[in-house]
Amino acid sequence: MVLIFIFVMLIICVVIIGLAFDAHERKNKLDERKNKLQGNYNAIFYGTLKHISGLPIASGATIEVCYCQDKFVFLNGKQEISLAIDKVKSVDCVTKNDLSKAMTGAAAGKYIFGGLTGAAIGSLTATDICLIISYESSGENKLIALNQNTAIGFGKQVENAFKNSSYYKDTKIDL
Repeated sequence: MVLIFIFVMLIICVVIIGLAFDAHERKNKLDERKNKLQGNYNAIFYGTLKHISGLPIASGATIEVCYCQDKFVFLNGKQEISLAIDKVKSVDCVTKNDLSKAMTGAAAGKYIFGGLTGAAIGSLTATDICLIISYESSGENKLIALNQNTAIGFGKQVENAFKNSSYYKDTKIDL
């Protein structure tokens, strides 16, 4: 009986050590990727987020986002999309609750953001945190919506850095 107990404990220890080693290897690979991207793009912040809308990428795709001094870089496999920072009007972290206090679900998102973007945002759970990047392109206001639940803190860091940069302009809106 004691031998069986010792054998079971030994197996449990081997499994725990294997899992810890695997987690350490994955963390090292992620750190290596992060350092490479930060070096290649001179990124200030880096995160892995889920695309909701606004980029020519499937909704729900996991993408890498680099916030650089002069641009955002969105990477999806070998696809690279850049957005010049001087086109960006605002960067905000919001929850679904922030978006839909007066209304609920996809209808709220549709009325706030319009179309498929709004419906995608409206379908998020109440605790999902989104990074919303508003920008101007060809005279039109556009936005990129990213779910940042896989990169907690990334959105707030980017939001604060953008709002403290020379590109951020407080704008007065008369309704």
